[in-house]
Amino acid sequence: MRGPLLLLLLGCSLLSSTAQTFNVQNYTPSVLLKVGQWEAKHYNNLYTQTYGFDAAGERQILGERGTWFASINTVTTGVSSRLNVGAELWLRSVRIDAPESSALDLFRFQNNPMARTALAYGGPKVKWLPFANQQRLSVQSTLLIPLAANLQGEMRNQPWLDADRYLWITQLLWDQNLSEHWQVFADVAAWASIDRMGDGSATKFETPAKVFVSYFPTSRFTAFAMTEFWPTYGTKKWISSYFWQVGLGSKVQIIPGLLEGEAMVTQFLKGKNNGAGRTFNLGVRVIWGS
Repeated sequence: MRGPLLLLLLGCSLLSSTAQTFNVQNYTPSVLLKVGQWEAKHYNNLYTQTYGFDAAGERQILGERGTWFASINTVTTGVSSRLNVGAELWLRSVRIDAPESSALDLFRFQNNPMARTALAYGGPKVKWLPFANQQRLSVQSTLLIPLAANLQGEMRNQPWLDADRYLWITQLLWDQNLSEHWQVFADVAAWASIDRMGDGSATKFETPAKVFVSYFPTSRFTAFAMTEFWPTYGTKKWISSYFWQVGLGSKVQIIPGLLEGEAMVTQFLKGKNNGAGRTFNLGVRVIWGS
């Protein structure tokens, strides 16, 4: 047993030594990785609803519980001082159940007329600095290709899992330190979704915008509040649907400078032709390399 134990202790020592060369907390979504650095993220989002907002924005009882889960997995690396490249893979799951049921029942991961799980999307992503002298202002672009058949459940007896579309997501990412312990971060995006069957009339355009205000009481812990407005533009109406959500969360460096954990809860306060639920989010992030 001594051999494996010594190897484990040596590995932890090397990781700790590497971790001290940089602080994960400084790597906000706006900041690029350095050349040779790698980042892996595993982020889980659980959305559940028993109410929805109708076309007039009124909150209505749905008569059922709809729960959707997304596991978003990303690997990124720095290839130059102004360019990062990577790939993203989405696992999606859905469960439609009685309103008194638990949202956690989704994690049975069943496949039947009321539940389904599938690898939904995958594709490449890039992040770059448009201005060399603005290190905390970046643009990120992701192209997601639908991987599973019949995501919308229209041709089979299956629930709606996700939109059956190609997704092109472009984000403007920016953050600014307000003081030693406070920071603001903004993410303004454009989502273009193109129907997989080539139906141009079904193409959608969305412009979600969110703002985070973070407080850093220590170098290893962050608490934050967020708000997000997400409109969808239709062909007949300027804004065919929207939602507004707010949330609270925190981040902690589990292994300083190497491994970070994150948790967040949000509530949908207003909307139109959209759900009126809440989300529960958990994620981990690892950064390593030179």
